[in-house]
Amino acid sequence: MPVDQNALAGILELDSDQPGLLKQLVELFIDLTPKYIAKMKTGLAENDAKKIRIEAHTLKSSSASLGAMAIHILCKELQDMGDAGDISQAGEKIALLEREFEVAQVELKTLAGIKT
Repeated sequence: MPVDQNALAGILELDSDQPGLLKQLVELFIDLTPKYIAKMKTGLAENDAKKIRIEAHTLKSSSASLGAMAIHILCKELQDMGDAGDISQAGEKIALLEREFEVAQVELKTLAGIKT
């Protein structure tokens, strides 16, 4: 699922007043997302549903703000798993999350004018 540019509209509007805002937010997202994913993996290894829920919740919000809706949806599912205390399917979701992040970051870099 590509980045939803409608979700980015508010940030793009702010970016016109504060040039470089989108680039800063995308760079921060790209820097922090692997850390959240790593913490989810740790939570999975430790059978810690709460840790997965917390990290998924945090990433869910930032991904939605940037229009990375596939990441947002996966994080919502992981958060729900954590809330329910059943993380038996979390490994599969985390693997999908990693793949979706790879796709989203390419598109976000392009939209923000970040050279790879």
